[in-house]
Order: sequence, then C-alpha cells, then structure tokens
Amino acid sequence: EFDHESEPPFINAIEILRCSTRRIRPVRIVAQLNPVTDLDGRVWAADEYFSGGNSVFRRNFVINSSGKALYAGERYGNFSYRIPLAPGKYRLTLHFAETWFGTPESREPAADARIFNVFANGMALLRDYQVAKDAGGSNRGIAKVFEHLQPNAQGVLFLEFVPIRNYAEVNAIEVVEENDQS
Repeated sequence: EFDHESEPPFINAIEILRCSTRRIRPVRIVAQLNPVTDLDGRVWAADEYFSGGNSVFRRNFVINSSGKALYAGERYGNFSYRIPLAPGKYRLTLHFAETWFGTPESREPAADARIFNVFANGMALLRDYQVAKDAGGSNRGIAKVFEHLQPNAQGVLFLEFVPIRNYAEVNAIEVVEENDQS
C-alpha cells in the first residue's frame, strides 16, 4: 500500500526472491555502482546499506586473487553499513585491497599509510588494521572472516569503519547465514 500526502507515490523496483525453507539468502555487496558476478556465478549487489564515506573505481589490478572484479571499487572514509538480517548467526567476510597507498598514484609507502578499526554492533573486529601489511603489499586482495555474528535488536548488522590514519576502506562485504554453503 502506498499513501500520498503532497505528491503521488512511486517505486522504481521490487524484487522478491525464493529461498530455501528457513534459510536466508546471502548478502553480497561490492563497493561499486553496478552489480558484479564472480567466477563462481554468485551475484554481488551494487553498493547499498551504507552511510557516509565516498566511493571510487580503481583501474589497479589485484594480483593475487581470482576474484579481481570484487576489488575494482572501494568505499573509503569514515562510514558504516546497516545490513538488515533475520535473527540467526552469520559469517561475515570483508574483502580488502590497498589500491591507493604504495601505488604509482600515491606518494606514500603502503606499509602504515592507512590504519583503521572495524566494529560490528559495537564489538571490535579489527583494531589498528593495515590492509597492505596484512595482505603482503599493495594491490593484493585479502579476505577477513568473522563467525557467529548476530543482528542487533533492530535486526541489523551494524558495521562501522573508523579511520585512525588516513581513511578506512572496504572493497566487498559478504554476510552468509552459518551452515549455508551457497
């Protein structure tokens, strides 16, 4: 039902997807303007559920990942995501690649140029995180996996990316109900 007060209501699209009984479809998001299909045929939605930060598309190639398309876009800054979920336990995978610092476009070395924290519903997942250091250098993708996360009382997994030095960043986010292999 759509009510209107001063302007006629409108909607751009509605999609209803079938899922297995009592199973939640995975949430896959790339920090890009358009959806991406990975090499396994899984569709990653265009950037959504975010607040704050900026997005950028980079032409740098990630050299150590078969899923290079996931790392072409980046959300950076001080930002958050509010991902709506049904009650349950979830596995969160955050995909990162340092594609700015330590590259020809930048003047700073990658080692400690970018440091940030990541929180899920107020709980620290990553502290003083340095993508390039963890990945073994610039232009290398890395996935950080966190198990047994649950939505908050409002039915949201609230992810915060908080800068310490320069900006926080993320390339892709995947939330999968635990015991789901899709």
